Amino acid sequence: MSARFDATGNRSLTVAAPNDAGVPGSERSHDREGVAHGVIMMIKICGITNQQDATAAIEGGATAIGFNFYPRSPRYIAPERAAEIVSPAGVRRVGVFVDEAPARIEQIARTASLDVAQLHGAETADGYPASLPVWKAVRVGPGFDFTRFRDCPAEALLLDGPAGGAGWGGG
Repeated sequence: MSARFDATGNRSLTVAAPNDAGVPGSERSHDREGVAHGVIMMIKICGITNQQDATAAIEGGATAIGFNFYPRSPRYIAPERAAEIVSPAGVRRVGVFVDEAPARIEQIARTASLDVAQLHGAETADGYPASLPVWKAVRVGPGFDFTRFRDCPAEALLLDGPAGGAGWGGG
């Protein structure tokens, strides 16, 4: 599950279920009652803009922290500023992007020491950055068809609610 702020400053929660072998959440078993075992919850706090917030998120149990590189967001952070925020080994650094060019994502990832690109726009697999894993956010609502993403090469899909006029990340 991840928490982040949308373009209007509202907080939203999103669930991430990584699907790659060896990634937390990928090894699941169920007992006779259908209860899942062996599932590791991932907690990502997004909208980090300073060291104090990053430290609080990590001390609170976050396994990932997110930096918003969408310039129209009130939680936007410059890549150079994100690079100054320290996080321990084992805490994934996630960059949030909206319709950004793959080359620009990779440049920001190098500058800010990102581990993952979280994409919230109309990106398709051929527009994913080649140098780091992708978490793809998809809008869900009435009539949502999960089968459209059956062959999605992203490491994880983030199921996001309606935008409420924000245009992205408003669920």
